Amino acid sequence: MMGLTNIKSRTARRMSNPLRFLPVAIVGLGLLAGCSSPNPNRIILMPVAGRMMVNALVPQQNRQIFGLGIPETIGSAEQMWLVNHTEAEIVWDVDERKGRVSTAWAQEGNIRYALELTPAEEYVDLVMTIRNVSATTWHDVFAFNCVSPAKAPAFHDSTLLRTYMSVDGDATPLADVPRTLGPRPTVAVYPTRSHAGRLPPFAEAFEAASPVWSDDSWLVVVSEAGDAHMATTAADASFLFANTAFGCIHAAPAFGDLAPHEEATVHTRVFFAKGGLGDFLERYETYRTRGPE
Repeated sequence: MMGLTNIKSRTARRMSNPLRFLPVAIVGLGLLAGCSSPNPNRIILMPVAGRMMVNALVPQQNRQIFGLGIPETIGSAEQMWLVNHTEAEIVWDVDERKGRVSTAWAQEGNIRYALELTPAEEYVDLVMTIRNVSATTWHDVFAFNCVSPAKAPAFHDSTLLRTYMSVDGDATPLADVPRTLGPRPTVAVYPTRSHAGRLPPFAEAFEAASPVWSDDSWLVVVSEAGDAHMATTAADASFLFANTAFGCIHAAPAFGDLAPHEEATVHTRVFFAKGGLGDFLERYETYRTRGPE
């Protein structure tokens, strides 16, 4: 199996409200009943028509619904964003037998991206490709991916006592990580060691960067009962982000530098699984070393 790495191929300030995921038209309503799936425990993905949003109904979490804003924004070191979620009119394709959803979108003369989400029982795998079709090189390209407990209140952690990131190799509650309070006190940005000193303008604009780096590329929220977790991961995150107003967490996967007509493909995984913090760390380590199946 392939290890968890970014794959790059060379060829010739608005934040969304995660609670808006639900009251809009859903593509592929047959999926909601789960009748077309051979596995009744498989996560059911329900893309939101016209938007960069997918609802995830998780049978093993009492059919609670989580929100995926994938991506909310794509940006770089030069630009606040190359595309923002409010600018893109998305058309989703649904494979009801496999439960997979996918889309592709382009702004000619600027950017193209393609996205595929594949569900399992306890996680969703994401594959995203970004292509530079502009005339200039982009540096430190990232995607701002949101994971929200839209209709899963046990995972909303306003105290940050149950939300963890890695600091010096230890899973540390964000409540114990120093923060910088910016204009929006519910928002926090956490730089990653691999991108130290290179926060993109999009992240800097929140004026909320922690002075403490994470030495890994994940955030995890443990449920109130301590028996389940919601996590976002990346092979290499440009930065991490949390917003206690909505309980959402973000790991912004890094795509590196893209010259004109270059593209990069990144694999990430979002977990909605049973078990506490230790169970997540075991699952993440397995995924990190083995990669997507």
